[in-house]
Amino acid sequence: MKLREIITYAYGNVPYYHEVLKERRLKPEDIKDTSDLAKLPFLTKDMVRNNFTKLQARNIQNLKPILQFTSGSTGKPLSFYITMERMKFENALAWRHWNWAGCNPGDRRAEIRYGVEPYLWWQKSNILRFSSYHMTTKNAGLYVNRLREFDPKVIRGFPSSLYILARYMKREGVKFKVKSVITASETLFDEQRKDIEEQFGCKVFDWYGLNECVVTASECPEGNYHINSEGGIMEFIKDEEYATPSETAEIVGTQFGNYAMPLIRYRHEDLGSYTDERCSCGRGLPILKSLLGRTDDMIVTPDGRLIGRLDDALKYSLGIYQIQLIQKSVEELTIKVVKGPSFSEKGITRLEKELRKRLGNEIRINTAFVNNIPKTKTGKCRVVISEIPLKL
Repeated sequence: MKLREIITYAYGNVPYYHEVLKERRLKPEDIKDTSDLAKLPFLTKDMVRNNFTKLQARNIQNLKPILQFTSGSTGKPLSFYITMERMKFENALAWRHWNWAGCNPGDRRAEIRYGVEPYLWWQKSNILRFSSYHMTTKNAGLYVNRLREFDPKVIRGFPSSLYILARYMKREGVKFKVKSVITASETLFDEQRKDIEEQFGCKVFDWYGLNECVVTASECPEGNYHINSEGGIMEFIKDEEYATPSETAEIVGTQFGNYAMPLIRYRHEDLGSYTDERCSCGRGLPILKSLLGRTDDMIVTPDGRLIGRLDDALKYSLGIYQIQLIQKSVEELTIKVVKGPSFSEKGITRLEKELRKRLGNEIRINTAFVNNIPKTKTGKCRVVISEIPLKL
Protein backbone atom coordinates (compact mmCIF):
# COMPACT_ATOMS: atom_id res chain seq x y z
CA MET A 1 0.00 0.00 0.00
CA LYS A 2 1.31 3.43 -0.96
CA LEU A 3 0.58 4.93 2.47
CA ARG A 4 2.66 2.34 4.32
CA GLU A 5 5.39 2.76 1.73
CA ILE A 6 5.74 6.54 2.15
CA ILE A 7 5.51 6.34 5.97
CA THR A 8 8.23 3.66 6.08
CA TYR A 9 10.40 5.68 3.72
CA ALA A 10 9.89 8.93 5.68
CA TYR A 11 10.74 7.25 9.00
CA GLY A 12 13.98 5.83 7.63
CA ASN A 13 15.12 8.74 5.46
CA VAL A 14 13.57 12.05 6.57
CA PRO A 15 14.85 13.46 9.89
CA TYR A 16 11.66 15.42 10.62
CA TYR A 17 9.34 12.40 10.37
CA HIS A 18 11.77 10.11 12.18
CA GLU A 19 11.64 12.52 15.13
CA VAL A 20 7.84 12.87 14.94
CA LEU A 21 7.22 9.12 15.05
CA LYS A 22 9.86 8.55 17.70
CA GLU A 23 8.38 11.25 19.98
CA ARG A 24 5.02 9.47 19.74
CA ARG A 25 6.59 6.04 20.24
CA LEU A 26 5.33 4.97 16.83
CA LYS A 27 6.83 2.64 14.24
CA PRO A 28 5.93 2.72 10.52
CA GLU A 29 3.94 -0.50 10.94
CA ASP A 30 1.59 1.38 13.33
CA ILE A 31 0.27 3.38 10.35
CA LYS A 32 -1.69 0.71 8.50
CA ASP A 33 -4.47 2.70 6.83
CA THR A 34 -5.96 6.19 6.51
CA SER A 35 -7.56 6.15 9.95
CA ASP A 36 -4.12 5.65 11.54
CA LEU A 37 -2.95 8.98 10.12
CA ALA A 38 -4.72 10.60 13.06
CA LYS A 39 -1.81 9.36 15.19
CA LEU A 40 0.44 11.85 13.38
CA PRO A 41 0.44 15.64 13.70
CA PHE A 42 -0.59 18.02 10.93
CA LEU A 43 2.03 19.75 8.83
CA THR A 44 1.43 23.47 8.23
CA LYS A 45 3.07 25.79 5.73
CA ASP A 46 4.90 27.58 8.53
CA MET A 47 6.20 24.23 9.76
CA VAL A 48 7.53 23.50 6.27
CA ARG A 49 9.30 26.87 6.26
CA ASN A 50 10.74 26.34 9.75
CA ASN A 51 11.83 22.74 9.11
CA PHE A 52 12.84 23.06 5.48
CA THR A 53 16.13 21.17 5.86
CA LYS A 54 14.84 18.49 8.25
CA LEU A 55 11.97 17.68 5.85
CA GLN A 56 14.43 16.77 3.10
CA ALA A 57 15.46 13.15 2.65
CA ARG A 58 19.04 12.38 3.67
CA ASN A 59 19.78 11.12 0.15
CA ILE A 60 18.03 14.04 -1.54
CA GLN A 61 20.93 14.94 -3.82
CA ASN A 62 20.95 11.44 -5.30
CA LEU A 63 17.32 11.99 -6.30
CA LYS A 64 18.16 15.08 -8.39
CA PRO A 65 15.37 17.11 -6.76
CA ILE A 66 13.69 20.11 -8.37
CA LEU A 67 13.18 23.21 -6.23
CA GLN A 68 9.62 24.51 -6.66
CA PHE A 69 7.68 27.45 -5.27
CA THR A 70 4.05 28.23 -4.50
CA SER A 71 2.61 31.50 -5.75
CA GLY A 72 2.55 33.08 -2.30
CA SER A 73 -0.83 34.74 -2.89
CA THR A 74 -1.05 35.43 0.84
CA GLY A 75 2.28 37.24 0.76
CA LYS A 76 4.26 34.28 2.14
CA PRO A 77 5.77 32.19 -0.68
CA LEU A 78 6.66 28.58 0.06
CA SER A 79 9.51 26.55 -1.43
CA PHE A 80 9.78 22.76 -1.53
CA TYR A 81 11.61 19.98 -3.33
CA ILE A 82 10.00 17.41 -5.60
CA THR A 83 11.33 14.60 -7.76
CA MET A 84 10.92 14.52 -11.52
CA GLU A 85 9.15 11.16 -11.19
CA ARG A 86 6.44 12.70 -8.95
CA MET A 87 6.01 15.63 -11.34
CA LYS A 88 5.59 13.21 -14.26
CA PHE A 89 2.96 11.32 -12.27
CA GLU A 90 1.12 14.60 -11.60
CA ASN A 91 1.20 15.34 -15.34
CA ALA A 92 -0.23 11.90 -16.04
CA LEU A 93 -3.15 12.60 -13.72
CA ALA A 94 -3.69 15.95 -15.45
CA TRP A 95 -3.68 14.32 -18.88
CA ARG A 96 -6.24 11.79 -17.72
CA HIS A 97 -8.43 14.72 -16.68
CA TRP A 98 -7.88 16.45 -20.03
CA ASN A 99 -8.85 13.22 -21.77
CA TRP A 100 -12.13 13.21 -19.82
CA ALA A 101 -12.66 16.68 -21.30
CA GLY A 102 -12.03 15.38 -24.82
CA CYS A 103 -8.52 16.81 -25.15
CA ASN A 104 -5.86 14.55 -26.62
CA PRO A 105 -2.15 15.05 -27.39
CA GLY A 106 -1.79 16.86 -30.68
CA ASP A 107 -5.09 18.77 -30.40
CA ARG A 108 -4.92 22.52 -30.97
CA ARG A 109 -5.09 24.03 -27.51
CA ALA A 110 -5.30 27.62 -26.30
CA GLU A 111 -4.18 28.46 -22.74
CA ILE A 112 -4.83 31.62 -20.74
CA ARG A 113 -2.44 31.15 -17.85
CA TYR A 114 0.52 33.10 -16.50
CA GLY A 115 2.42 35.12 -19.11
CA VAL A 116 5.66 36.89 -19.80
CA GLU A 117 5.66 40.61 -20.53
CA PRO A 118 5.41 42.27 -22.97
CA TYR A 119 3.69 39.53 -24.99
CA LEU A 120 -0.09 39.15 -25.08
CA TRP A 121 0.32 35.69 -26.61
CA TRP A 122 2.88 33.35 -28.12
CA GLN A 123 2.57 30.09 -30.04
CA LYS A 124 4.53 26.89 -29.89
CA SER A 125 3.50 24.10 -32.22
CA ASN A 126 -0.19 23.28 -31.58
CA ILE A 127 -0.45 25.38 -28.38
CA LEU A 128 -1.32 29.08 -28.28
CA ARG A 129 -0.57 30.64 -24.90
CA PHE A 130 -2.18 33.89 -23.78
CA SER A 131 -0.98 36.07 -20.92
CA SER A 132 -3.41 36.19 -18.01
CA TYR A 133 -1.66 39.33 -16.75
CA HIS A 134 -2.91 41.32 -19.74
CA MET A 135 -6.48 40.00 -19.73
CA THR A 136 -8.48 43.24 -19.46
CA THR A 137 -11.59 44.66 -21.10
CA LYS A 138 -9.31 46.73 -23.31
CA ASN A 139 -7.41 43.67 -24.61
CA ALA A 140 -10.28 41.14 -24.60
CA GLY A 141 -11.21 41.90 -28.21
CA LEU A 142 -7.65 41.18 -29.34
CA TYR A 143 -7.75 37.84 -27.51
CA VAL A 144 -11.06 36.88 -29.16
CA ASN A 145 -9.77 37.71 -32.64
CA ARG A 146 -6.60 35.67 -32.11
CA LEU A 147 -8.65 32.74 -30.79
CA ARG A 148 -10.78 32.79 -33.92
CA GLU A 149 -7.67 32.75 -36.12
CA PHE A 150 -6.12 29.87 -34.19
CA ASP A 151 -9.37 27.86 -33.90
CA PRO A 152 -8.46 25.65 -30.90
CA LYS A 153 -10.29 22.47 -30.00
CA VAL A 154 -9.88 23.06 -26.25
CA ILE A 155 -9.26 26.14 -24.10
CA ARG A 156 -7.52 25.88 -20.75
CA GLY A 157 -7.05 28.70 -18.23
CA PHE A 158 -7.64 30.48 -14.95
CA PRO A 159 -11.37 30.88 -14.20
CA SER A 160 -10.95 34.62 -13.56
CA SER A 161 -9.27 35.22 -16.95
CA LEU A 162 -11.78 33.12 -18.85
CA TYR A 163 -14.63 34.86 -17.04
CA ILE A 164 -13.36 38.29 -18.09
CA LEU A 165 -13.19 37.04 -21.67
CA ALA A 166 -16.68 35.49 -21.47
CA ARG A 167 -18.17 38.66 -19.97
CA TYR A 168 -16.67 40.69 -22.82
CA MET A 169 -18.02 38.24 -25.42
CA LYS A 170 -21.46 38.31 -23.83
CA ARG A 171 -21.55 42.10 -23.88
CA GLU A 172 -20.44 42.22 -27.52
CA GLY A 173 -22.75 39.42 -28.62
CA VAL A 174 -19.83 37.14 -29.52
CA LYS A 175 -19.76 33.37 -29.20
CA PHE A 176 -16.88 31.04 -29.98
CA LYS A 177 -17.49 27.29 -29.85
CA VAL A 178 -14.90 24.78 -28.67
CA LYS A 179 -15.17 21.15 -27.55
CA SER A 180 -14.42 21.91 -23.90
CA VAL A 181 -12.91 24.40 -21.48
CA ILE A 182 -10.55 23.21 -18.73
CA THR A 183 -10.14 25.42 -15.65
CA ALA A 184 -7.64 25.13 -12.80
CA SER A 185 -5.57 26.97 -10.16
CA GLU A 186 -8.43 29.10 -8.75
CA THR A 187 -11.83 28.45 -7.22
CA LEU A 188 -14.37 28.22 -10.05
CA PHE A 189 -17.57 30.05 -9.08
CA ASP A 190 -21.00 29.06 -10.39
CA GLU A 191 -21.56 32.34 -12.21
CA GLN A 192 -18.17 32.04 -13.89
CA ARG A 193 -18.96 28.50 -15.03
CA LYS A 194 -22.35 29.60 -16.39
CA ASP A 195 -21.00 32.46 -18.53
CA ILE A 196 -17.96 30.52 -19.77
CA GLU A 197 -20.08 27.54 -20.83
CA GLU A 198 -22.63 29.80 -22.51
CA GLN A 199 -20.14 31.84 -24.53
CA PHE A 200 -17.95 28.91 -25.59
CA GLY A 201 -20.84 26.50 -26.18
CA CYS A 202 -19.39 23.64 -24.18
CA LYS A 203 -18.93 22.12 -20.74
CA VAL A 204 -16.30 23.33 -18.29
CA PHE A 205 -14.10 20.63 -16.73
CA ASP A 206 -12.50 21.92 -13.54
CA TRP A 207 -9.31 20.58 -11.94
CA TYR A 208 -8.38 20.89 -8.28
CA GLY A 209 -4.71 20.64 -7.36
CA LEU A 210 -1.80 22.21 -5.53
CA ASN A 211 1.56 23.49 -6.70
CA GLU A 212 2.98 21.22 -4.01
CA CYS A 213 1.56 18.20 -5.92
CA VAL A 214 0.00 16.69 -2.80
CA VAL A 215 -3.63 15.85 -3.69
CA THR A 216 -5.79 16.48 -6.77
CA ALA A 217 -9.34 16.01 -8.02
CA SER A 218 -10.73 15.89 -11.57
CA GLU A 219 -14.21 16.88 -12.72
CA CYS A 220 -15.88 14.21 -14.84
CA PRO A 221 -18.55 14.68 -17.58
CA GLU A 222 -21.25 14.21 -14.93
CA GLY A 223 -19.97 17.24 -13.02
CA ASN A 224 -18.50 15.39 -10.04
CA TYR A 225 -14.96 15.94 -8.75
CA HIS A 226 -13.15 12.61 -8.44
CA ILE A 227 -10.29 12.44 -5.94
CA ASN A 228 -7.19 11.08 -7.67
CA SER A 229 -6.43 8.69 -4.83
CA GLU A 230 -3.52 7.09 -6.70
CA GLY A 231 -1.52 10.25 -6.00
CA GLY A 232 -2.32 10.83 -2.34
CA ILE A 233 -4.81 10.71 0.53
CA MET A 234 -7.34 13.45 1.15
CA GLU A 235 -8.59 13.87 4.73
CA PHE A 236 -11.42 16.21 5.81
CA ILE A 237 -10.82 17.74 9.24
CA LYS A 238 -13.18 19.79 11.40
CA ASP A 239 -12.45 20.73 15.01
CA GLU A 240 -9.29 18.60 14.76
CA GLU A 241 -11.39 15.48 14.06
CA TYR A 242 -12.59 13.68 10.94
CA ALA A 243 -15.62 15.33 9.38
CA THR A 244 -18.74 13.43 8.36
CA PRO A 245 -19.98 13.22 4.75
CA SER A 246 -21.22 16.57 3.34
CA GLU A 247 -19.76 18.49 6.30
CA THR A 248 -17.59 21.46 5.31
CA ALA A 249 -14.07 20.86 6.58
CA GLU A 250 -10.43 21.63 5.94
CA ILE A 251 -8.78 19.46 3.30
CA VAL A 252 -5.57 17.80 4.52
CA GLY A 253 -3.35 15.93 2.08
CA THR A 254 -0.76 13.17 2.27
CA GLN A 255 1.47 12.89 -0.78
CA PHE A 256 2.63 9.67 -2.42
CA GLY A 257 5.81 9.23 -4.43
CA ASN A 258 7.80 12.39 -3.60
CA TYR A 259 10.88 10.86 -2.01
CA ALA A 260 12.82 14.12 -1.97
CA MET A 261 10.58 15.94 0.52
CA PRO A 262 7.35 14.07 1.33
CA LEU A 263 4.46 16.11 2.73
CA ILE A 264 2.35 14.10 5.18
CA ARG A 265 -0.92 15.42 6.69
CA TYR A 266 -0.27 18.75 4.98
CA ARG A 267 -2.74 21.55 5.80
CA HIS A 268 -2.96 23.65 2.66
CA GLU A 269 -5.88 25.79 3.86
CA ASP A 270 -8.54 24.67 1.39
CA LEU A 271 -12.12 23.86 2.34
CA GLY A 272 -14.45 21.20 1.00
CA SER A 273 -16.57 18.15 1.77
CA TYR A 274 -16.80 14.56 0.63
CA THR A 275 -19.50 12.00 -0.04
CA ASP A 276 -19.63 8.20 0.10
CA GLU A 277 -21.89 8.15 -2.95
CA ARG A 278 -20.70 6.79 -6.29
CA CYS A 279 -20.82 8.68 -9.57
CA SER A 280 -23.12 7.66 -12.42
CA CYS A 281 -20.15 8.06 -14.82
CA GLY A 282 -18.91 4.67 -13.60
CA ARG A 283 -15.52 5.87 -12.42
CA GLY A 284 -14.67 4.25 -9.10
CA LEU A 285 -12.62 7.10 -7.67
CA PRO A 286 -14.05 8.74 -4.51
CA ILE A 287 -15.97 12.02 -4.86
CA LEU A 288 -15.07 15.45 -3.55
CA LYS A 289 -18.62 16.73 -3.04
CA SER A 290 -17.89 20.44 -2.72
CA LEU A 291 -14.88 22.69 -3.05
CA LEU A 292 -15.14 26.06 -1.34
CA GLY A 293 -11.67 27.48 -1.89
CA ARG A 294 -9.09 28.59 0.64
CA THR A 295 -9.75 29.39 4.29
CA ASP A 296 -8.86 33.00 3.48
CA ASP A 297 -11.60 32.97 0.82
CA MET A 298 -14.17 32.90 3.63
CA ILE A 299 -15.90 35.94 5.14
CA VAL A 300 -16.33 35.86 8.94
CA THR A 301 -19.48 37.62 10.17
CA PRO A 302 -19.71 39.46 13.54
CA ASP A 303 -21.97 36.67 14.84
CA GLY A 304 -19.30 34.07 14.08
CA ARG A 305 -20.60 32.53 10.84
CA LEU A 306 -18.22 31.51 8.04
CA ILE A 307 -19.52 32.46 4.60
CA GLY A 308 -18.04 31.16 1.37
CA ARG A 309 -19.20 30.93 -2.25
CA LEU A 310 -20.44 34.53 -2.40
CA ASP A 311 -20.55 34.28 -6.19
CA ASP A 312 -24.32 33.86 -5.99
CA ALA A 313 -24.52 37.40 -4.59
CA LEU A 314 -21.99 38.84 -7.03
CA LYS A 315 -23.96 37.74 -10.10
CA TYR A 316 -26.48 40.54 -9.48
CA SER A 317 -23.78 43.20 -9.91
CA LEU A 318 -25.09 44.60 -13.19
CA GLY A 319 -22.83 47.14 -14.84
CA ILE A 320 -19.86 46.13 -12.70
CA TYR A 321 -16.87 44.74 -14.55
CA GLN A 322 -14.91 43.23 -11.65
CA ILE A 323 -15.18 42.91 -7.88
CA GLN A 324 -12.92 41.98 -4.99
CA LEU A 325 -14.01 41.57 -1.36
CA ILE A 326 -11.43 42.39 1.33
CA GLN A 327 -11.95 41.71 5.04
CA LYS A 328 -9.41 42.95 7.56
CA SER A 329 -11.67 42.89 10.63
CA VAL A 330 -14.79 40.97 11.61
CA GLU A 331 -16.80 44.20 11.73
CA GLU A 332 -15.97 45.54 8.27
CA LEU A 333 -15.89 44.46 4.62
CA THR A 334 -14.49 46.50 1.73
CA ILE A 335 -15.67 45.94 -1.84
CA LYS A 336 -13.28 47.00 -4.59
CA VAL A 337 -15.28 47.74 -7.73
CA VAL A 338 -14.16 48.23 -11.33
CA LYS A 339 -16.97 49.92 -13.25
CA GLY A 340 -18.21 48.49 -16.54
CA PRO A 341 -19.52 50.47 -19.52
CA SER A 342 -23.16 50.20 -18.35
CA PHE A 343 -22.44 50.95 -14.70
CA SER A 344 -25.09 52.61 -12.52
CA GLU A 345 -25.54 53.05 -8.79
CA LYS A 346 -28.36 50.52 -8.95
CA GLY A 347 -25.75 47.82 -9.43
CA ILE A 348 -24.04 48.75 -6.16
CA THR A 349 -27.36 48.96 -4.32
CA ARG A 350 -28.37 45.51 -5.56
CA LEU A 351 -24.95 44.04 -4.75
CA GLU A 352 -25.05 45.31 -1.17
CA LYS A 353 -28.62 44.03 -0.76
CA GLU A 354 -27.59 40.54 -1.88
CA LEU A 355 -24.52 40.57 0.38
CA ARG A 356 -26.68 41.62 3.33
CA LYS A 357 -28.95 38.62 2.75
CA ARG A 358 -25.94 36.36 3.27
CA LEU A 359 -23.77 38.32 5.72
CA GLY A 360 -26.42 40.06 7.86
CA ASN A 361 -26.76 43.70 8.87
CA GLU A 362 -24.11 43.89 11.59
CA ILE A 363 -21.09 44.03 9.29
CA ARG A 364 -20.12 47.40 7.76
CA ILE A 365 -19.80 47.35 3.97
CA ASN A 366 -17.64 49.97 2.26
CA THR A 367 -17.29 50.44 -1.49
CA ALA A 368 -14.06 51.60 -3.13
CA PHE A 369 -13.99 52.30 -6.87
CA VAL A 370 -10.69 51.34 -8.54
CA ASN A 371 -9.39 51.22 -12.10
CA ASN A 372 -8.27 47.59 -11.85
CA ILE A 373 -7.98 44.65 -9.46
CA PRO A 374 -4.32 43.63 -9.00
CA LYS A 375 -3.48 40.05 -9.93
CA THR A 376 -1.21 37.81 -7.91
CA LYS A 377 2.37 37.13 -9.00
CA THR A 378 1.15 34.22 -11.11
CA GLY A 379 -1.57 36.20 -12.89
CA LYS A 380 -4.53 34.96 -10.85
CA CYS A 381 -7.29 37.14 -9.45
CA ARG A 382 -8.65 36.49 -5.96
CA VAL A 383 -12.32 37.36 -5.45
CA VAL A 384 -12.12 37.25 -1.65
CA ILE A 385 -9.18 38.18 0.57
CA SER A 386 -9.74 37.67 4.29
CA GLU A 387 -7.16 38.36 6.99
CA ILE A 388 -9.32 36.83 9.72
CA PRO A 389 -7.86 33.60 11.17
CA LEU A 390 -10.33 30.73 10.99
CA LYS A 391 -10.90 27.76 13.24
CA LEU A 392 -13.04 25.01 11.79
